[in-house]
Amino acid sequence: MIKKQKVSIFNEVLGPIMSGPSSSHTAGPTRIGKMCYDLMNGDIDKVHIQFDKNGSFASTYRGQKSDRGFAAGILGFNPEDENLASALEIAKENNIEISFEITSFPANHPNTAKINLVNSTEQKNVTALSTGGGMVSIIAIDDVSIEINGDLYDLLIDIEAGNNDLKQFVHKIKSILDIEIFDYKVIKSNEQQLLHIKTRNITDNEQAINMISSLATVVKVKIISPVLPVLSSKDIDIPFESAKDIQSYGRENNLKLWEVALVYEMRRSGWDKTQVFEKMAEIMSFMRKSIKNGLNEELNMLGFLKPKARYMKKEMETNKTVPSGVLEEAIIWATAIMEYNSSMGVVVAAPTAGSCGVLPSIILSTADALELDLDKQIKAMLSAGIIGVLIAENATFAAEVGGCQAEIGSSTGMAAAGLIELLDGTIDQSFRASAMALQNILGLICDPVAGVVDIPCINRNSMGISNAVVSSNMAMMGFDPVIPLDEVIKAMKEVGDAMPTDLKCTGCGGLCTTETAKNISLNF
Repeated sequence: MIKKQKVSIFNEVLGPIMSGPSSSHTAGPTRIGKMCYDLMNGDIDKVHIQFDKNGSFASTYRGQKSDRGFAAGILGFNPEDENLASALEIAKENNIEISFEITSFPANHPNTAKINLVNSTEQKNVTALSTGGGMVSIIAIDDVSIEINGDLYDLLIDIEAGNNDLKQFVHKIKSILDIEIFDYKVIKSNEQQLLHIKTRNITDNEQAINMISSLATVVKVKIISPVLPVLSSKDIDIPFESAKDIQSYGRENNLKLWEVALVYEMRRSGWDKTQVFEKMAEIMSFMRKSIKNGLNEELNMLGFLKPKARYMKKEMETNKTVPSGVLEEAIIWATAIMEYNSSMGVVVAAPTAGSCGVLPSIILSTADALELDLDKQIKAMLSAGIIGVLIAENATFAAEVGGCQAEIGSSTGMAAAGLIELLDGTIDQSFRASAMALQNILGLICDPVAGVVDIPCINRNSMGISNAVVSSNMAMMGFDPVIPLDEVIKAMKEVGDAMPTDLKCTGCGGLCTTETAKNISLNF
């Protein structure tokens, strides 16, 4: 199959736009469910989903609303659909039976789900992964190994075993559909063979299915549509691989960090500058909306906490707090975003839902305080985004793999670079700030009490803000954290790999095992 694509700022880093509370455990399952919906042509009567008892889903799928995410996707919803919170009830109203089971099976990833799909004419078994930050992969269908990542249209064509001229057959499909074929693979069995074709430009799935079905030897056709905003591209030419490369490229071409990020995303996505800026503006509008809604709506948080952001804002106005400048507003905003996220409101994973309060609150509050326009804010977000690309390519955003350093750590490193752009700093200053912020948070474990994104997730978002501000200010004042950003990210990966499983979003360590947390879990 085609080689692994480079990270896109709008796929892995700033996105998805989604209903909370978790990108790995809510948005990821929604996208998996949506691909299952396509696999069954939208006709599903019964679904049974299994989680490995030693994985992350087993302890979090209720608290972090994975059950509702899977149900939403099975109904054909996307992660940002406001009906996601009611998906289980909607499925029941539509006579779709959905059940969950914690069992034991071999799994190489903590977010592995085995999904049995049934309708009146067929049954399918799917093995899928939610790999972090809303990214997903189907790795098997009916025990046949496959790779479907939601970044292209995947055509699954069952063909009679007697058809041996498959190269000509693929050429015929390319011709009748007028598509560019990225790659194809043939998986043979005794009775028939599966032809798996990847393309990016199908305009009408139903018409395509009918056209392919009319060909001789075709038994069945399925088309799974992309779930990611930026599709894969061929022959991507990106002239840098690391932070060190970016520094050299920036110096040679006299570019700021946001301009390097723009070059990267334009080449990765095939979009032009206007499209990139428009997409970032859309993302930022959702960020501001989540702040507003978190502060003004009557929230029904689905964890064990009650909303506090509005109360905190009133207390701050009484001057009973330590003066802290822009942090005062940012902390309130971060809390509001996270409470809205916990209420299954629509937020932007930045880079995850568990860390979605850090970047928007400190970048937007600082921009407002400095009276900077939207154009400058977009450039700051692009600068933050390219830091996220470096982390995603060389480490992980998944707390189930790398602990909370992968979520809050990544977001605070990104935010530090974004703040440097707001202050008109250099690429070197941005990388020093990011390296410092990541150094400060190495080894942070993931231990959400009762398996929900409340404690310590909400307060850690505010801690991430403070870390970003301190790191960016120290970088602007000339402090050098000595260890380069590339090496810090490598260390972050190594620390995450060495971290015990109990400390990586399994509910088996850290705050989760305190007496108070155990009592909360029993009564939740």
